[in-house]
Amino acid sequence: MITRGCTVVATSRNLESMEQLRGSSASFLAMDVTDEASIQAALDKAISLHGRVDLLVNNAGCAAFGPVMEMDLKVFKDVFEVNLMGVVAVSKAVTPHMLKQGGGRIVNIGSIAAWQCVPFTAPYSASKAALESLSQAMRLELKPFGIHVLHVAPGFIRSSLGNKIRGGMVYEGSMFKDIPAAVEKMDFLGD
Repeated sequence: MITRGCTVVATSRNLESMEQLRGSSASFLAMDVTDEASIQAALDKAISLHGRVDLLVNNAGCAAFGPVMEMDLKVFKDVFEVNLMGVVAVSKAVTPHMLKQGGGRIVNIGSIAAWQCVPFTAPYSASKAALESLSQAMRLELKPFGIHVLHVAPGFIRSSLGNKIRGGMVYEGSMFKDIPAAVEKMDFLGD
């Protein structure tokens, strides 16, 4: 986007995770999509720096690994909090600014995992399926106001997401304890 002349404000809970982008013309702000105060602070700073927001890319994500029937509900909820509710929270914060500007674009990054679930990754797949429905509703609701919503569902790609998987592998006493070798061989596309 920078190479196409866009002014980019990149956000992350951990600014160190964006070290490879240093030296570009992007601005870097700390923001946690699960914290409304953090979202508002980052948005206020972005607007004070650049005056407007024309495009929002909701790209924050996390995953969890483990059998659904053995996964702690908190882990499941944490994935939905980032992958779905984070999109709602950031979009709600940005939309009033886009309305004042007469429009804008919101791009929600989904995943092919919404339709092609991988065993032991149900929270991620389910959250991305919910994100697709949310994106459709947002598209229909915001279109009359000149805000265009797009849902992009890339296939499996190598990213740092696989390095941040929550939950665990097969637990001692698991109903899957006799097949750990098969589970361990699954490539979750981390770095």
